Amino acid sequence: MPVLNHAGGIFLRRYRAGGGVDDLNRAVDLCRQAVEATPQHSPDLSEYLNNLGAGMRDRFGCMGHEADLDESIRVFQRLVKATPPDSPDLPSRLNILANCLHDRFGRTAPVDSLSSSITVTATFSPSSAMHPPTSWCVSSSLSEHTSQAQRAWLAGRHSG
Repeated sequence: MPVLNHAGGIFLRRYRAGGGVDDLNRAVDLCRQAVEATPQHSPDLSEYLNNLGAGMRDRFGCMGHEADLDESIRVFQRLVKATPPDSPDLPSRLNILANCLHDRFGRTAPVDSLSSSITVTATFSPSSAMHPPTSWCVSSSLSEHTSQAQRAWLAGRHSG
């Protein structure tokens, strides 16, 4: 499994450095194989889920397929669920999940996606002294997502 994940990571970095869609597809395939071959309680699973989710989100950004974004959201939800509440990784994982939900809102504009994004982002208390750099990033995301929710609500209110 580590070999599959490592190879997937190499293809993902190559894609991000200017490689082609074939590199991205290969990265996603290898990362998916790593996740599928890893036991549920393996300490390596979170790294593999993170890489798969990132690859799926990149592929959505590249190709625009809703299924890739949906899978990215499912993978990051699974990752967040598997993360202990006191983990230093939880804030960044919540943030990326919120950003994926925000991407869905930007694409299809269902208000429940934006509401979910705000809820996920607000789950992390920005006052946490454990993760000051991450708390700024999460606070920024929360502010952006909340502003968009307000604009969407106002647009709906004034369009009827």
